[in-house]
Amino acid sequence: MISTGILIKKILAATQYHFKILQSKLHAVPLDHGIILTYHRVLSKDKITRLIEPGMYVTDDTFAKHVACLKDNFEIVSLRDLYSCLKGEERNTNDKPFCAITFDDGWVDFFVYAFPILKKHKTPSTVFLPTSFIGSEKIFWTDRLAHLLSSMHSGNSSITFKNPLFNKMAGLRGSFAQKFEQSVQLLKNYDYLEIEHILKELSTLLGIQEINLPRSFLNWDEVRGMAKTELVSFGSHTVNHAILTKLNDTDIIYELEASKDKLVAEGAVDPEFIAFCYPNGNYNRKIRELVMRTGYKLSVTTDCGWVSKNMNLFTLKRIGLHQDISSSSSLLLYRFLKLL
Repeated sequence: MISTGILIKKILAATQYHFKILQSKLHAVPLDHGIILTYHRVLSKDKITRLIEPGMYVTDDTFAKHVACLKDNFEIVSLRDLYSCLKGEERNTNDKPFCAITFDDGWVDFFVYAFPILKKHKTPSTVFLPTSFIGSEKIFWTDRLAHLLSSMHSGNSSITFKNPLFNKMAGLRGSFAQKFEQSVQLLKNYDYLEIEHILKELSTLLGIQEINLPRSFLNWDEVRGMAKTELVSFGSHTVNHAILTKLNDTDIIYELEASKDKLVAEGAVDPEFIAFCYPNGNYNRKIRELVMRTGYKLSVTTDCGWVSKNMNLFTLKRIGLHQDISSSSSLLLYRFLKLL
């Protein structure tokens, strides 16, 4: 069911789009301004279930609309070209603001659904890879959590939990999507090794020893094949998709260096230009400086907003997109301009 807030945004966006107010505002944006977009997953409608984390996907139809709308209203550039623009090494000679498209996590559905659309439109993008997941059968802890929560809230379980965290999760109210999102936020307070322990304990209590899912992530052959087209670039999202602010310095350095080395060894990147993405958007001054010292050229955050010339290249803002807030061209432009 659509929320009242989203319904109001849809009406406002459609009205302003119809009367070309959004388009007019966009044409007035200074040419040294641009946006970096954040996507995670692109899926066909028949692949979407309640077990997919809310706010993590757009449909393939929506993504196709996005690319067409972006091409009409922006100069779509690679992150490497955006880097040159932000450093003042290149001037935007087009009469449109610039836009870079990024994807987090390296889901296999990027290859299945997003890449064909990008290839059709000859549109560049960057995918940030958590290297230990690429070419593996591993799944994110959030996906495992979804299956465990589904069992916990099925109404068939009479388990009494001694762990207060589990009792808190079992007592959540609202739709399954709301319970899922709240549970994800609860677990993000722990580092990834603690999360592994928590999920193993919960699995044992629920009697679910193994969760078998289709392959979630790209493999290295797919990565290299897309890299050869020069339309898709790849960057680091650490080794283990670890929230860096939860780690000590030694582990942070490992996550930065080992992921970079793996990308180079697999032939996925140009060693002279590798970008970095902070998992979950978590960073601080120390982490930012370690990213710089490791040899990355820039890093992107989950801080929301536009970018412009002479900004700090290691705290670049992005604009996150998912189905609920960007299902039409009018909603897409409305979101961009509300953040300007």
